[in-house]
Amino acid sequence: MSAEHGWYYVKDGQTVGPVTREELQRLLPQVGGSHTLVWGPGAPQWVEARHIAAFAGAPVGPPPSPGAARKRADEIDYEIFGDDMQFVEITLDPGEVVIAEAGSMMYMTDGIQMQTVFGDPSKQQGFFGKLFEAGKRMITGESLFLTTFGATGTKRERVAFASPYPGKIVPMDLVGLGGEIIC
Repeated sequence: MSAEHGWYYVKDGQTVGPVTREELQRLLPQVGGSHTLVWGPGAPQWVEARHIAAFAGAPVGPPPSPGAARKRADEIDYEIFGDDMQFVEITLDPGEVVIAEAGSMMYMTDGIQMQTVFGDPSKQQGFFGKLFEAGKRMITGESLFLTTFGATGTKRERVAFASPYPGKIVPMDLVGLGGEIIC
């Protein structure tokens, strides 16, 4: 694949592409500037456009949803409250997105935008792929839908999540666990 063709970028938590390098350079200012997550020829994983020489001069905009980056994640700012009925409050930087199971949100500040999605928002899938992912969640007793919460403003925003059942929240670093945990 030539370095001119086969580029992908993340817009609103969805993978878009393939596009040419020139098309991506034109689109970057509209989709988040140099903080936009991109992948293409020579990129081993999803990276911000500013880390690729061809896109380093792109105008800075709000960062997009990092949901599509499978191997890389931003460190999340959170605080756990309570004892037997705990909840977690997550602070999102502008443009950051967190994915949660439908119905788990406790509260959110004004600058948070909530969106319900069918299927895994971090994967580029067709209808049947989304149906398969949702079916897997349903078999395990989870909801068909996932909800994304994104900080759309220019300042840090907060969103809190809780379980309807008593229990402890155990923070885990998925990077140290191979990227996923199966319960």
